[in-house]
Amino acid sequence: MSIIMSEPLLAERLKRVTVTWQYPMLFSHKRYDERVMDIGLYYISRKLGIWEYSLYIGQTADCFLNRLDSHDFHWLHRYRGRKYVRLGTITYPANKSFEEKKALIKDVEAALIYEMRDILYQNTMCMKSYEPKHLYVIKNEGYRGALSPVVSMREHAYV
Repeated sequence: MSIIMSEPLLAERLKRVTVTWQYPMLFSHKRYDERVMDIGLYYISRKLGIWEYSLYIGQTADCFLNRLDSHDFHWLHRYRGRKYVRLGTITYPANKSFEEKKALIKDVEAALIYEMRDILYQNTMCMKSYEPKHLYVIKNEGYRGALSPVVSMREHAYV
């Protein structure tokens, strides 16, 4: 199912959010980084020779470490090459409750997966469509890898 909304509603609901992506760390070194206890988005890739391949974009409202460990246990260990993870921190609009932050993380994750659906090897959800609670323009800053600098959910609205 695609997102279809009238143009005035799109303009009214469109909000801006910034995701700051950290330098990619070796997946095996994730326990040495204090940021793995935070919540947010993550982007897993692997390198074979000089080529980097995007594998998965995910989100967690628990902590990065628990979620990343589950990926390693279930599927990531099957990939050859050096595996990397980038942690994404969202700059939240003021006065957001924890529930609103979780909804925001899910909306942003869905949009990023949809935007990169052609090159993600492990994602299965949000590849054909998604239903966000709110529409955002997502600005990806920092070490974003293959992610576009700006992703507009408005452009996904008529797919």
